[in-house]
Amino acid sequence: MTPQELWAFLPFGYLFSVLIETPILLVGLSPRHSWKRRLFAGVWLTACTYPTVILVLPMCIDAAEHRTIYLAAAETFAPLAECVLFWAAFGMRQEWGRWSMWRDFLVITLANLASFGGGELMYYLGGVSFSGSTHGAGQSAWRWSMRRCSRFTSWRSRICTRWRAT
Repeated sequence: MTPQELWAFLPFGYLFSVLIETPILLVGLSPRHSWKRRLFAGVWLTACTYPTVILVLPMCIDAAEHRTIYLAAAETFAPLAECVLFWAAFGMRQEWGRWSMWRDFLVITLANLASFGGGELMYYLGGVSFSGSTHGAGQSAWRWSMRRCSRFTSWRSRICTRWRAT
């Protein structure tokens, strides 16, 4: 997959992941976190890791040829990085090693596994895979997103060209 195709897919996959992960974090994170913090975590944690999973890892590991390796790397990286980020942002020294810390890490990992499962379900039902490959009915959605991206790129080029000319 080309970087342009991966960039075109990024907002759709991000939204899909957030819609799956956020409710799990809202319900599952330890009670010491406010609802506002839980909601923020649902959007922020995915925003921190999803670009690496969708834009960087496919450039390092051919997801079409080595799907299992790509998925293992992506699904190990995302929850580990999100747990570290969550602890760095919201962890307290007195909570280290307590059940609330482990509960938060467990829920973050479960939320990632749920979005992975949702992505795999879409893949096997003919949707778009978050590893960047498509098959079945998902190809039409992929083509639609690529047309949108092409239109935006064309529009941006015209504006930049006009701006440079002045």
